[in-house]
Amino acid sequence: MALARTVDPLPVCVYNVPGRTGQNLEPDLIAELAQLPGIVGIKEASGNVGQVSRIIELTQDEDFAVISGDDNLTLPIMALGGTGVISVAANVDPKRMVAMCEAAGKGDWKKALALHYALSPLFRSMFIDTNPIPVKKAVELMGMAGGPVRLPLDNLDEKKTADLKKILATIPAAKKLAGAGSAGKKEKPVVKITRR
Repeated sequence: MALARTVDPLPVCVYNVPGRTGQNLEPDLIAELAQLPGIVGIKEASGNVGQVSRIIELTQDEDFAVISGDDNLTLPIMALGGTGVISVAANVDPKRMVAMCEAAGKGDWKKALALHYALSPLFRSMFIDTNPIPVKKAVELMGMAGGPVRLPLDNLDEKKTADLKKILATIPAAKKLAGAGSAGKKEKPVVKITRR
């Protein structure tokens, strides 16, 4: 005889990224999903602030997080009640991205808005080509390991790389890391793997 066992579902965050999937999850469907046990949030990257507003309106009584999937819409989404961002730009400038989200979370809209506009050139630069090509090139230029892009993607071309370098030159953390990389300093590995 088999014993029945109840297992709590693992928490799941739904992703709505129509630009990648060709399908948009409508607010009414997301509201239905928010009522299911284990579905705790959504990464919303439709680019439609009106849709995000409707999702938050429909799910405000649920234990459900609406997270921006677009760096450039993080601040407006947080102003509507969103809880943060799954960010590309944070790979390049995490300190200012965190500061912007923390300021918005505390209701310091003046600081959050100033950081949003300071970060806006970086947000745009992360999409001068197909993601993740620009972000991988950016971290490489900063002296960190980004790894190569997978086929069928290709490396960032010379003109776009030059444009990206100009943006990185305006980011304090990027300048510091790029300087360390060009001086030949290497970071110590976090974990050392040895074979027996």
